[in-house]
Amino acid sequence: MRKDLFLFLVTFVLIIVFTLIFISFENSTKADASISISEGTLNKFLIAVGDLTNTEKFSVLGLSGTYTWLVQNPQIKLIGGKARFTGDVTITINPGNIVTKSKADGEVSVNYDINTNKIQIRVTKAIVEIKTKIMNNMVKIAEIDLAKYYQIAFDFPGPKPFESSVDVKMPDGKIKKIKIDFIPVLSIIDGAIVVGSELRYTPTN
Repeated sequence: MRKDLFLFLVTFVLIIVFTLIFISFENSTKADASISISEGTLNKFLIAVGDLTNTEKFSVLGLSGTYTWLVQNPQIKLIGGKARFTGDVTITINPGNIVTKSKADGEVSVNYDINTNKIQIRVTKAIVEIKTKIMNNMVKIAEIDLAKYYQIAFDFPGPKPFESSVDVKMPDGKIKKIKIDFIPVLSIIDGAIVVGSELRYTPTN
């Protein structure tokens, strides 16, 4: 094999390697390469955070007291093209030591910032209403937004190539400049967030 041709082939392979390093290939018609973040990865972090609890005061319709909320088993669910926050909520109202249990169901935003090349995952809204019976009627005494307490922002590196262009030495010694255009493709599949990239290579000379 000619030395120039060998160098050309090596250079071409290096372009692919450095462009797609840390990126896993997927059989997709929309993306040439992608990064996948599993639901389990996000929930491992929430498990490490553990239970959250707080006690607050209330006063409504002449009744005053405190309520204590406890969130256990917080999870992020990835299903049906959406990301949701869930958790088991226990409310204890005093006086009376009234205990109720409910499920938190909140909104989670998933975005890709092309400028910083980061995948951002955030709990944005998770309202829990706190109710008790007053004069035989269920009355809302307060509501809490768990997103206020779950100020957790997951940032993951995205699939943007390291280089926007490359120089390729041709067999005749000339240099061909190749521009790399990057088009991000973000999707939520069951159990995972997938951020892919469609790569377009355009000769500029």
